[in-house]
Amino acid sequence: MSHSTIEDVARLAGVSAATVSHVINGTRFVSPQTKKAVLDAIDALSYIPNRSARNLKTGKNNTIGFITPTLTNSYFFNIIEQVESMIRKAGYSLLISNSMENVEKEIQSLRYMSSGFVDGIISISAIQNFNDIANIIPKKLPIILIDRVLDNYMCDTIEVSTYDSFYEATLSLLDSGRHTKIGYLGSNDNLKTTMERFSGFQDALTLKCWDSNKVCIRTADSTADAQEIGTAYSNIEEMIAHGVTAILVSTNLMTQEALRYFSNHNISPQKDIELIGLFNPPYICPFSEMKWINMPGKTLGTMAGKMILERLDNPDKPYEHQILKSKIITN
Repeated sequence: MSHSTIEDVARLAGVSAATVSHVINGTRFVSPQTKKAVLDAIDALSYIPNRSARNLKTGKNNTIGFITPTLTNSYFFNIIEQVESMIRKAGYSLLISNSMENVEKEIQSLRYMSSGFVDGIISISAIQNFNDIANIIPKKLPIILIDRVLDNYMCDTIEVSTYDSFYEATLSLLDSGRHTKIGYLGSNDNLKTTMERFSGFQDALTLKCWDSNKVCIRTADSTADAQEIGTAYSNIEEMIAHGVTAILVSTNLMTQEALRYFSNHNISPQKDIELIGLFNPPYICPFSEMKWINMPGKTLGTMAGKMILERLDNPDKPYEHQILKSKIITN
């Protein structure tokens, strides 16, 4: 079945195509009777206005697209909140799409947003290589990759380096003199952020010549669906059963699961089994004296909002690559 056109709507409503355009865009007064006839025709034909064509006239949508891998992670929520705050001051709205860490869903969102619905895109991507999406994004459409940077990127980027924090956190566990077996719970994906965190952990173990028999490594799906199933929760339980005295956790959602396990079993994350995890508390950390690795979500969101606005104002300037760092915090 072919899609209805603006001419089809005009013909059914008994008006000109220009009048239909004025009704849709609100660019000129149209009598209530004529407006009703046009709207009734639009409804009858299930007509969807071609925003790309409309934007040829105005040149902009005043909308920024944001692709997030999840809506349940407080870290990403903090980023979104700050981006929206920044762009709203400049008269832009935010269109949010949840890829659910699914590459195909992300590509669908990119295609949709790139078809004339947004003036620019900010993405926390689940894709590995920019070449996989380069042909989808129009050359004149600004895109900023944040938190996760793709191979062969050809755009502005802001990444967060976590290597130093995981390296230092591991050293603090090894140097404490109180631990006989250390656990590491990581995500089971191949994202660069995942690899970087694990490298920090491994390099610290190598530096201290730590016996591999005194290490318990587990990986799990770190998405919201896995949180509902309790994958990370069961991994924490398994590591404790294997005798770990300290656990390092590499994602926000999995740290939440670890804290839930500790709370349910009255385990102190400092005095009983030392827990250090990447964590973005919604308010405050629920355990005193606990260390965690904090991601600069609000700073990243503010920078991303500012960067996309600057790119829209100056589309031909050289690409920027900014690097933020996580840090270890003690509650």
